Amino acid sequence: MKTIFKKILLLLTLGILFISCKKYKDEFYGPGLGVAPDDFTASALVASNSNPNFATQTVNFQSTFNATVRWKLTLVGQTSGAIKIISGLSNSLSAANCVWDGSTDTLKLFRKNETVVATLTALGWKNNLSTSITIGAEKKRGYVLGTFEGITVDHTAKNWLDASGYYWFYSFETGEYDLVDKIADPTTPQGSNALKIVGHDANTSYYIGQVGLSAPAGVFNFGTTVLNDFYFNLYVKGSGKAANKDYKYVIQVFEDDNGGGILYDGSEDKFTYTIPLQYDGWKLFRVKYSDFALDAAAAASPYKDHNPDKIANIGFFFGANTAAGLSSTDQIIVEMDHFSITTDGPMIP
Repeated sequence: MKTIFKKILLLLTLGILFISCKKYKDEFYGPGLGVAPDDFTASALVASNSNPNFATQTVNFQSTFNATVRWKLTLVGQTSGAIKIISGLSNSLSAANCVWDGSTDTLKLFRKNETVVATLTALGWKNNLSTSITIGAEKKRGYVLGTFEGITVDHTAKNWLDASGYYWFYSFETGEYDLVDKIADPTTPQGSNALKIVGHDANTSYYIGQVGLSAPAGVFNFGTTVLNDFYFNLYVKGSGKAANKDYKYVIQVFEDDNGGGILYDGSEDKFTYTIPLQYDGWKLFRVKYSDFALDAAAAASPYKDHNPDKIANIGFFFGANTAAGLSSTDQIIVEMDHFSITTDGPMIP
C-alpha cells in the first residue's frame, strides 16, 4: 500500500512541476513579453511609398506576423548615416503603428535623394526582413535660413547667397579675420558642408567678428506674432578648448520696432543669446525667442518687447576673453549648420 501511495504522490508531484514549468515558460517567453515563438513567420516588409516627399507626406511600413511580438524597425540613411527607430508590440506593422515622417533619432539629418534601408527584427527571432526607399524631399523644418550647401563666398563683397535663398554677410575687426567659408565636414548634421568661421582677438577687445543676414525687405515674414512657440534652431560645433578660455558664440537679433527701417543705435530692441563654445563636437541648440535677453546696448529702447514679426536682422557674433588666459594669436574656430526658425515649438530633427 505504501509503495502505491508513494507512486501516486510522485506522479502528482511531477504533474504539478510540469504545469508550473509550462506556466513559467509562458510567462517569461510567451506573448506577455512578445518573444517570437519557434515557428514565427512574417510576411514581406513593404513600404507604402518608395519615394516619399517628407515635406508633405509620410510613409508607413507593413508586415503581418503569426504571433504578437516585440518588433523594431531600424531605418538607416546610406549617405547621411542618420538613424530612426520605430518599435512596438503587435501582430503586424501598419499605418496605425509604423509611420515615419522623415525625422531622425540622431544629430544627423536624412538627406534628399538618399537611399534609406529599413530592417525589421523581432525579439527572439533569428531572421530579419528589409526593404529600401529613396527620399524624394526632406522633412520640412520650419523656415530654413542657412544650409551652407554649395555656397560661394565673395570675399570682396564679404557676402554669399545661401541655398535657402537668403544673402549672408560677414564682418571682422581689422586684422582679426582668418576664414569664413563652407567646409566639407563628414560629421556635419545636414548635407555635406558646414560654415566655418575662424578668427583671433588681435586687439584683445573680446569681439572678433560676425556673420549674419538681413531681411530681404524690411522685416522677415515668419507668419506669426505668437512668441511662446517661436524658436531659433541651429547646429554649432564647439572648439573643445579649455573652459577658462571663455569662447562665446552670440545670437543677435535686431528688431525694426518703429517700422522706419532698422537702426543700430540702441533706440530699438536688440536681443541676444549666448552659446559657450567649450564643448567638443556638434550640438543642436533650440532656443525660445523669449529666452533671449535684452542687450545692454538697447537699454534706452522704449520697446523692450520680443516681437517675432519685427525681426529685421539676425547675426552671429563670436569672441574670446583674452583676460582669461587666451593669447591674442590663438585662433577661435566655430562651425555652424542648418539654421532655421520654427513657429510651432522647437525643431523636431
